[in-house]
Amino acid sequence: MMASALKSWFSLILLSFTLIGVAEAEFRAAWISSVHNLDWPSKKGLSSRQAKAELSGLLDSAENLGLTDVFFQVRPEGDALYRSSLEPWSRFLTGTQGKDPGYDPLKFCIKEAKKRGIRVHAWFNPYRASVKAGAPLAKNHMARRFPRHAHKVGGVICMDPGAPEVQDHVVKVVTDVARRYDVAGIHFDDYFYPYPGAGELTGSMDDSDNWDRLQYVEDDPDKSDWRRENVNKLISSLYRDIKRHRPWVKVGISPFGIWKSGTPKDVKGLSSYSQIFTDSRKWL
Repeated sequence: MMASALKSWFSLILLSFTLIGVAEAEFRAAWISSVHNLDWPSKKGLSSRQAKAELSGLLDSAENLGLTDVFFQVRPEGDALYRSSLEPWSRFLTGTQGKDPGYDPLKFCIKEAKKRGIRVHAWFNPYRASVKAGAPLAKNHMARRFPRHAHKVGGVICMDPGAPEVQDHVVKVVTDVARRYDVAGIHFDDYFYPYPGAGELTGSMDDSDNWDRLQYVEDDPDKSDWRRENVNKLISSLYRDIKRHRPWVKVGISPFGIWKSGTPKDVKGLSSYSQIFTDSRKWL
């Protein structure tokens, strides 16, 4: 196990907390990030043997630490670290988006985690299409399927959360995994609308096309309300569909830590409610 990968991985270990249920059970989890090859695989183009050995090593470390769960990033940029008919293989596996690595990382992760008494949560990024604008995209990538809704924001490509076509696609992708894989949970991180760039108060996506096209249907006078409701619809649809097919699967989100700056009064910083348009209180 490379020291740098361990440092990156374990710096993101979540705090333990108690789940309320029939009996108390501890939940201790860590992220396994695939984006930019942060945690796994350590680099693009590893053989299946090398990649599996690295992933097994991470799970060994998780077992030795007494972790109960891992959040395995299976969709960092509109791609797949699992076998999918809806989206292309991730370039973080082979170096080429859409190229089959010859094995199914999510399937392997679940199998090996079970041996160690660890549960796997499939971790998705819903709207990030590419972490590097200009990188080659496979033919079936969502930014090529829905080009009018793909926007360059800084150095990345993001899909417009206000496009119903994009929302529907994300729901199909996620529920496909929930139905086909023995995951304990479906998880999202904090990326929905883009984070503000330098000198910007709010995310800089130009979503005027869908605002002009759809706002009158929603009857929302405030564009900020409309943006928040776009995210709310995705969360609601995902939760409903996942629970309908797999009621035992957990649904989790890690929102940005500040709901509104000044709430509570001593908490200051970026306001997720008004700057990236995510209303985590409403989700609860």
